[in-house]
Amino acid sequence: MSEPMRRVLVVDADATTTEAVRSALPSSDFEVVPANDAAGALEAVREGRVDVLMSELLLPDESGLHLLVEARLRFPLVPRIVVTALQDFKSTVTAINEAEVFRFLPKPLDPTTVRAAVEEALGRASTLHEVRGVQEKAERRRLALHDLETDFPGITLVSHGPEGYFIPPQRLGRVAQRLKGTPLGEALAASIALAESRPSSP
Repeated sequence: MSEPMRRVLVVDADATTTEAVRSALPSSDFEVVPANDAAGALEAVREGRVDVLMSELLLPDESGLHLLVEARLRFPLVPRIVVTALQDFKSTVTAINEAEVFRFLPKPLDPTTVRAAVEEALGRASTLHEVRGVQEKAERRRLALHDLETDFPGITLVSHGPEGYFIPPQRLGRVAQRLKGTPLGEALAASIALAESRPSSP
């Protein structure tokens, strides 16, 4: 099964930037989509699949930095790359700190550098997706256990072994402590005390 075509969104009023990126990436693997301004770029990311966002810092409607920050907040899993001729150290630092830009590419663009940056960005995005997936599964499990514990107090302390379901002694004490002051809690505490008073088997 062939790999899906990757979509790279290039945001720049200068069409030569889009053409430079398009010529640097193989057309069989990448679709390069142009956007002239920040508003159009955010709309494109919102409406369709975008794998990499590349933007100039100087845009007609607003700063590219604002676009990159908005993209980070709304679509954090889409890696962001700056392509610019702007020589401004302050803007560079701000973009790194606030927009979490993945890479800066100076103009005129070097085809080899463009392709390497896009490939690296895709690899990073894949890792982020995997980490997010693991985190989401863990959170779903935590919420499911919380709901189960709410409906059936103490059930999450139950374990399963060859002989069936049971509550390990160390966990049974936690259940008894939680139910302290109730008839069941007192009965559990008495059972634990009785078990601990029995001599262990030789």
